[in-house]
Amino acid sequence: QGPDPKYNLYRYPTKIYSALIIGALTYGKLKPTEQERSVKLARTIADFLISISMPKGNPYEYFPPSYYGYEEHFKTSNKKINTNSIMTIICADAGNAYLDLYDVTRDQKYLDAAKHIAETYTKTQMENGSWYLFVDRESGKPTAANIAIPTSTINYFDRLTKSYGVKGLEAANKKALSFIMNN
Repeated sequence: QGPDPKYNLYRYPTKIYSALIIGALTYGKLKPTEQERSVKLARTIADFLISISMPKGNPYEYFPPSYYGYEEHFKTSNKKINTNSIMTIICADAGNAYLDLYDVTRDQKYLDAAKHIAETYTKTQMENGSWYLFVDRESGKPTAANIAIPTSTINYFDRLTKSYGVKGLEAANKKALSFIMNN
């Protein structure tokens, strides 16, 4: 079963589903009698987001889509959005949601999903230390000249390194910080 098609904001899965995962987990912490139900909901959302993410071998493998479904809406109501694009900077939101879910469930697949997103960030980082903000989901080529301000990616890398012992992100993090300081 997928998301309710009547709720238009589900067309932005990386943003909305990540927030829903975190919201469900927060609700479960605040209302312990609902924790089991809340964690089950968070898992369902995370599993769906993982299932629609870019496949292995894609230039942006494991990144969840920025726009998904609701093709008619994008054709008629929001023509400025290129539904073939990924907004790269928001994928850290999904990674953080997976980490929050891992913290509660200790299910390795959520930690792995978060690590995969970080690996893709390191593979796609530009020489200047940042990332194109919008890329084509198939070719990986930029669809706009916009460059991301990578504060959320830096925070994400810091969390993975400090809280989960993930290695290999230090150089990418240093380059991203240099980009911010230089720009």
